[in-house]
Amino acid sequence: MCLPCVLAREAFILQLYYMSLLKKVSSEIKLLRKKKGLSQEKLAMLIDIDRKYASLIEKGETNLSINYLKKVCDGLDIKLSDFFKKIGE
Repeated sequence: MCLPCVLAREAFILQLYYMSLLKKVSSEIKLLRKKKGLSQEKLAMLIDIDRKYASLIEKGETNLSINYLKKVCDGLDIKLSDFFKKIGE
């Protein structure tokens, strides 16, 4: 297989991995929010983000910076390290 083909294949596999990881993160955020009995709007207000952005996060339609993930975890009363452990399971 030619080198450009190998590189394209590897890039595609990596993209699938990141999409899967983003889906895990977004699903866990939604699950934790619901367990806390919070609406998207209430969580967004707690952590000072737009409700529409909270919705995009939960749908996995936006890349979440580590700073925003920390804010979300704070709003959900979970340590960032514990959050990463949960999605790694």
